Amino acid sequence: MHSESKKDFPAHSKGLGDVRTPSASYLSSEIQTNRAENQKLRQRVLYYAAEVSILAAAIDPLRQGLEECEKARDGWYVPELSRLSEIVERAEHVKRTWYEPQLIARASKIQVLEQQISHLRYIEGSMVFRLINKWVTWRERFSYEFQRRVIEDSELFDKDWYASSYPDIQSFKAGGIQHYIRFGWREGRNPSAAFDTKWYLATYPDVARANVNPLVHFIRSGAGEGRSGRGA
Repeated sequence: MHSESKKDFPAHSKGLGDVRTPSASYLSSEIQTNRAENQKLRQRVLYYAAEVSILAAAIDPLRQGLEECEKARDGWYVPELSRLSEIVERAEHVKRTWYEPQLIARASKIQVLEQQISHLRYIEGSMVFRLINKWVTWRERFSYEFQRRVIEDSELFDKDWYASSYPDIQSFKAGGIQHYIRFGWREGRNPSAAFDTKWYLATYPDVARANVNPLVHFIRSGAGEGRSGRGA
């Protein structure tokens, strides 16, 4: 506020003391000042109104874009997201209930197979495999039927002599040759007077170690090797 000087405020003494009133020039100056301030405020209000209009014009497209995004979200994005979520859940279910158990089972099976292959490779390269293979081949060659045919084709088994020499075999219904093949040679019995089972096994220990029918061995190999079927 403007400072009030005594010359601007003349004194009036009517029982109220020394009271001064503003002069006309002071009031005129105050009015001019207030008008200038009002003009500035008006201009500022017009400026802010223009700014509000600009912002409102910029907000409208944004509002429309937001509404379109919400419509797109509700019309396509949300259903598509729901569909994809269901697909992922089904895939997870398949993985848990089928794929992972299958994978574990196959891994376990592969491990077992690898162990078996390793074990077979070890056996294949070992003496045990060769001995087993030799034993199986020998057993197949000297099976009961094979032995029967070999003995029948020779003249070294005398059925009558065998039956009369060992009357205890009369109850064996398969016949003398089958008895000799299955039990007789192991019991040291002779197939005929021309072949001595005990002597042959004692004389040729390699045949005894092979645990094969000595008569079949003599017919198939021994005679050709110069071995004798009985002692002198």
